[in-house]
Amino acid sequence: MMNRVSSKIITDAEARVREIEADYAESALRLEDEHRTAMQERGEQFTRDLDELRRTETGKYDALLGIERNKCLLTAKWNIISGLLAEAQKTIRQDHALYMRYLESTIIRGAVTGREEIVVSDEDRMLFNDGYLADLNRKVAAVIGRDASLRLSSETRETGGGVFLSESRAEINATLDKVIQSVFDDFLIEIAALLFGNGNGGTR
Repeated sequence: MMNRVSSKIITDAEARVREIEADYAESALRLEDEHRTAMQERGEQFTRDLDELRRTETGKYDALLGIERNKCLLTAKWNIISGLLAEAQKTIRQDHALYMRYLESTIIRGAVTGREEIVVSDEDRMLFNDGYLADLNRKVAAVIGRDASLRLSSETRETGGGVFLSESRAEINATLDKVIQSVFDDFLIEIAALLFGNGNGGTR
């Protein structure tokens, strides 16, 4: 009798063990499937996040690259304008006949009373001899309608070319830099339109 009871207990225990093992194996497979699915979803999400991050960073880089490109273009185009100013000054300064005409023209147009002092650089003083000054006074007198007595100032300045016309406290800047810049300012819109396309600093 005891043997049968013992055998029954052992048999039931073994059956329960097999049942538990089967349940565990099934749970393990289910957990493995769930884990694999979760890992796959996480991997896919990670890939999507990476793609989005790459698109975002690429867009930022492209935008910054475009800004830098436009800045370089603008700098280059403004350098062209600066170069034109420098080239115009160099051309006038190196052509003696042209420079003398420039001096005459700016002095005649700048003289108001005909009694101005002409302030020039040390380099240009030799150009203003008595004959040249007498000729200037005749031409200024013809423009202002009365005698003129322009004279060369004892003061000298580094002008970069051109002159200052001074009388009492009034002074007119007729230096090469100032006059050429004034001319360029008058045509700056047209020059900018040629270089920048729309004339307001934009690029083509």
